[in-house]
Amino acid sequence: MASELEEALGDLARFLDAAGPYMKDLVLIGGWVPYFYRFLPDLHRPDHAPILTKDFDLASPAALREQGSKTLDERLRAAGFVVHESRDPVVLRYQDVRFGGKDLAPIHFEFLTALSGPARGRHGEMRQTRDIQKGLPAQALRYLDLLRHDPLLVCTADIPSRRRKVRGGLRIPNPASYVFQKALVHDVRG
Repeated sequence: MASELEEALGDLARFLDAAGPYMKDLVLIGGWVPYFYRFLPDLHRPDHAPILTKDFDLASPAALREQGSKTLDERLRAAGFVVHESRDPVVLRYQDVRFGGKDLAPIHFEFLTALSGPARGRHGEMRQTRDIQKGLPAQALRYLDLLRHDPLLVCTADIPSRRRKVRGGLRIPNPASYVFQKALVHDVRG
């Protein structure tokens, strides 16, 4: 597991470097959150090994402001990330070029945003995605706004990684919001 963890943390480090100023508006959500809670000074660090997924989900505001001269998509592509496009719903997943773009890589990054209003449009179509930035669709899901409320900042310099130093900070949901959101979507996701 150590090598898989190192590989994922290495890709995360590259992603954080590439995303740069956009990270202040993004919150890491999903299966990696409990792992990063281990690096917060006020929380208990469990003795057991973390249970991890290999994908990284990031919650975005409904409209992600451009930072500088490049969109987030342009920054990621310039840093060697390629896109795997899913069809249902249409979402871009970014993965390291070593995986190519044809098949979904085990380690990839996906953007999600809160679904507000009705789940269906006027003509009955599902509103599954929303463009958070020009050319960057994110999957729209209920209650994601809870995960962006009062997030905690993890100092990524404290995260052990032999492959690459993780620099900067990473925002994660506060534990109360994380648990509450999981309870709200339990019946939907199972």
